[in-house]
Amino acid sequence: MFRIARSIVIGLVLCTASSAIGLAPAAAAPHRTPRPAYTAPRPVGELAAADRASTGRPAQSAVHRHSPPHSRTPTRTPTGSHRTPARTPADSPRAPVRTLPAPHPDLLTVRLDDGHRVISSRSLRCHPDGGSMRGAAAACRRLDALGGPVGPTPKREMCSMVYGGPQTARITGTWHGRRVDQTYSRSNGCQTARWQRMAPVLPGVSGVSNGGSP
Repeated sequence: MFRIARSIVIGLVLCTASSAIGLAPAAAAPHRTPRPAYTAPRPVGELAAADRASTGRPAQSAVHRHSPPHSRTPTRTPTGSHRTPARTPADSPRAPVRTLPAPHPDLLTVRLDDGHRVISSRSLRCHPDGGSMRGAAAACRRLDALGGPVGPTPKREMCSMVYGGPQTARITGTWHGRRVDQTYSRSNGCQTARWQRMAPVLPGVSGVSNGGSP
């Protein structure tokens, strides 16, 4: 009897457990978004035809339609700055033409003393050549080669004591804008060499002795 009652109780417990298991809700399955069906890309020609059919306007190419617009960055001028437009040669005012003054000619006066109280004077003009001196062109070429009348002999120059004659000369005036005042003689070797270097501006000894006609 006891065994029968225990069997009945066990059966009731098993039945209750089975009912509870059958009534329990099933675990919720994870939600999945369905994938769209794969569609092959349509040719550009078909897209253009479809656009024309739907809008009535010619369709833009796929590359131009999907390309982003070109970015244009405006150029800004800093605040407070003033930009002066460049001038063209036609806009530039013409500078006044300055007329340079004509260069003054080189004017020299050659005074000769033959040592016997016979004094003569001649004028020489260079650039252009002229004056009362005979052979002015040759004299001016010689002065151009020398850079002007020969200057004095250096103080420590060793000179021979060879006497060249009593003749003396003095040249005054302007040469290339500089004042000139040089004296010449034939008292020794250095002075005689200076005199000879100035030829034909200064004449030879015979020219001075004959009345000084340089």
